[in-house]
Amino acid sequence: MKRNRLIVEFEYDFKLFGLISTASEHRLAWEINSALGIKLVRQEDIELKFIDNKNLIISNFIFGKEPSIFRLLKNKSLGISNTSNLYLLPEIKQFDYLILIQGFEQSFDIREVVDKLNNVGIIQYTVSIELEKLKSKENLIF
Repeated sequence: MKRNRLIVEFEYDFKLFGLISTASEHRLAWEINSALGIKLVRQEDIELKFIDNKNLIISNFIFGKEPSIFRLLKNKSLGISNTSNLYLLPEIKQFDYLILIQGFEQSFDIREVVDKLNNVGIIQYTVSIELEKLKSKENLIF
């Protein structure tokens, strides 16, 4: 029997940043709000279920409304899962948090955002991440 495959290509129309910080997500969101003059608000956690019975629960803070969203995500899964140390983007597990910026091109200068975030005392490092190099970038489609 002949099989057909459906290949779906997603459009990744956002900027991604990796943050290294040992602070709690609430404190980090508060510091980012102060540094950038925005209001990140805690939303319901994102739960991703995979075919191999792995589940990810990711904390989620959002500023803005569709189509312009500034999102703070924890890279490591919260709570208990079937396996330990599950990451939203496992190839960049050195980053504790991720920031997705979508649709704010006129409002935010990317270099200025990185500079302001690097000046926040509880953030050790911030860097822009190239999406093309990530194997698990589909995990960012919510």
